[in-house]
Amino acid sequence: MEPEQKESAVILAGGDKRFSLKEFFYQIGDLFRYKELHFRLGYKVLKGIKGNIDGKVEERPMFEHILSELQKVERIGKIILVAPKEAMGEDLERRISSQYDKCEIVDQADSFGGNVKKPYEEDPNRGHVLYLTADSPTTKKADIEEFLSICDKLRDKYGLIYPIVSKGRLVKSGKLLRRICFEVNPSGIFPEDYFDNEDSDKNGRVGMRITSMAYVDLKGIQVEQIDEAHNIRRLLRRSSRVTLKKIFGKNKIKRYKQGISISEIEDCVGDYEKIPTKVVGLNGAGCSLDVDSPRDKREIERLL
Repeated sequence: MEPEQKESAVILAGGDKRFSLKEFFYQIGDLFRYKELHFRLGYKVLKGIKGNIDGKVEERPMFEHILSELQKVERIGKIILVAPKEAMGEDLERRISSQYDKCEIVDQADSFGGNVKKPYEEDPNRGHVLYLTADSPTTKKADIEEFLSICDKLRDKYGLIYPIVSKGRLVKSGKLLRRICFEVNPSGIFPEDYFDNEDSDKNGRVGMRITSMAYVDLKGIQVEQIDEAHNIRRLLRRSSRVTLKKIFGKNKIKRYKQGISISEIEDCVGDYEKIPTKVVGLNGAGCSLDVDSPRDKREIERLL
């Protein structure tokens, strides 16, 4: 890809402020798992978080931290902020539009998949798009540029490029916090020398954590398909377990414990989603952190 070609980026800042009994029970489950209640009411990414934006340390909406970093990336020509416009209010919308000239604010859809497909409404033949979740204020300009540089080498072959960060990098940077890491066989990671020997356990498995970004070509992918994939993240849900069984087979837990490889994950996800998939490693640990709870907020504010 020519360097002068500009990329489109989408910040997923949508949410749901409605209360439901089902969500309440999920919060109780998280209370036992994480020993705290998570943000499940209100628009999380509109909540203020204190950090340094353009040399000023002050509280800004959570999504603005990642928007500020994207604005600095020369490769990015357009930023689509998918957010609840009514909840934002006219004053905030006006300030964001005037302060960030690359940014276009688009009202959120009825589902996560609808939000993801927003860029394709105006251009159904659009190619790859850089997606970022708005609840990772520690994702920095350098992380985005590193990821795009890797994508340049792979975009012609893969429709979905997904970055991870090794547990070793999280530990060294002091940014592991209480985050869950997946233990996998490193075979298939790009670049091949991403993991150090010291990252491996006695069984040859390495720890990794998913990040806030993805580089995807969603032509032909339906909203329902995206919603189903997104719901997998809540592993305690029966629907998630059913979908994971479709992707990884009946013995998914056994396969994981035996040391499923990154290549196998790529093949399983790619076959299920009908999109060639590649997992790549990044150096910046901050892009693997997100804010889900008051304790997360306090810990991450110390890093910003």
